[in-house]
Amino acid sequence: MLLIPLSTLARAGDRWSGSGQIISGRGHGARLQMVVETDRGRIRTLNGPALDASFSGGSQTFQNSEGTWQIDRRGQRLDIVLYRGEQVIRYQLVPVRKGGASPQVSTV
Repeated sequence: MLLIPLSTLARAGDRWSGSGQIISGRGHGARLQMVVETDRGRIRTLNGPALDASFSGGSQTFQNSEGTWQIDRRGQRLDIVLYRGEQVIRYQLVPVRKGGASPQVSTV
């Protein structure tokens, strides 16, 4: 039996938003926005590069046609790194408040 602490599970219907930056490769330095949703044990992007994968929280790595994704949930922050060949994009997302916008992320 696999036991996963409840604190690491992605809660149903959580929406995360924030900024990212291309840290190497084509477009180096460009800033991007991303919104993802975690719902029923899945994570999917609502804008930005496409991702729809099984996700139970914590740290996980995925591969799809967009590249290799490293996702790390750290409390109230979701760190995402996308490797696309020579291009690397790092995002830092925070929960979107119910009925309002998410707090702004000051650094990536």
